[in-house]
This record gives sequence, structure tokens and C-alpha cells, in this order.
Amino acid sequence: MSEHEQDPKIARMRAMVERFPERSVPHFGLAQALQSAGDHAGAEASYAEAYQRQADLMMAYFRRGECLMALERFEEAREMATKTRDLAMSQSHSGPLADATEMLEEIADELEP
Repeated sequence: MSEHEQDPKIARMRAMVERFPERSVPHFGLAQALQSAGDHAGAEASYAEAYQRQADLMMAYFRRGECLMALERFEEAREMATKTRDLAMSQSHSGPLADATEMLEEIADELEP
């Protein structure tokens, strides 16, 4: 059993995903637990599962972008930050808009030659 599988919060969230696989909230909760545990690859996949079930789940895009940045997958992270920015503007959320803009700037710095 891996270190992450022994984490009680991750185990609870995995059980919720198994019980309610069609719902976005358990996938998002699992992703948060995995991200907190440092499992960025597992978290980014779970965030994607969450927004595939709820397309306007802005923070799933943003958090997946954070994970992708940690994994140095900057092009994909840029897509997530752009989607977050677009959703933040359409939903009138200034905080996530500022965060997404900052992430886009960080990505641009990483991708500069």
C-alpha cells in the first residue's frame, strides 16, 4: 500500500468517488486530498474528472493548473489558467481572475527562452 493510500482523508475520498462516481464533488475532494499530499499527478487527473462532470467548476481548472505547473507541464497549465480566467470573467469572480492572471504570467516566465 502506498503512502498516499494510508492517508485517511484520501481513503475516505476514494470511497466517496466509488460510491458517487458521476458526481463532481467527490472527484474534487479526492483531488484536493491528493494535492495536499503532494501527489500532483493523481490530483491533476482527479481535477479533470471533476470538471468533466461539471464544466463550470472553475476551481477544478485552476487547481489542475497548479498541479500541471508542479509537474512542469506548462503548456497544459496555460490551458487551465486560460479556462479559469474565462470562467472567472463569465462568473464575475475577481479573486480567481487575479489568480489565473498571475498563473499565466508565471507560465509565460517559465516558457521564455
